[in-house]
Amino acid sequence: MSATSSVGPSSAPGRLMFHVLGALAEFERSLIVERTTAGLASPRARGKILGHPRKLSSQEIDAAAVDTAQSTRSPPDVARSLSVSTSTLRRALQERTPNTTRRVAKSSKIRRDSEGF
Repeated sequence: MSATSSVGPSSAPGRLMFHVLGALAEFERSLIVERTTAGLASPRARGKILGHPRKLSSQEIDAAAVDTAQSTRSPPDVARSLSVSTSTLRRALQERTPNTTRRVAKSSKIRRDSEGF
């Protein structure tokens, strides 16, 4: 390699340099993943619950399920009384009683139920 030649992806030294830098980046990424996994495993081993606290207790979800199932109140009304969004209420109700039926897309080409969506 001479002082006048450029180091780029078209020359052999340039390709070597890019491969070495790529390998170092991949190695560094692996270290980050390992450290993150170890950092999350430690609190879990101590019984700590990770993540954002739940907005609704199981009693509130049960009461909301009864209200919406008996059609005494609409989901937006129940959500408003619990100070949560309608989306949060629907998600909590769905997690409580998972729906086994899947939505099928209108297009005959895409069948979401077969893809696990």
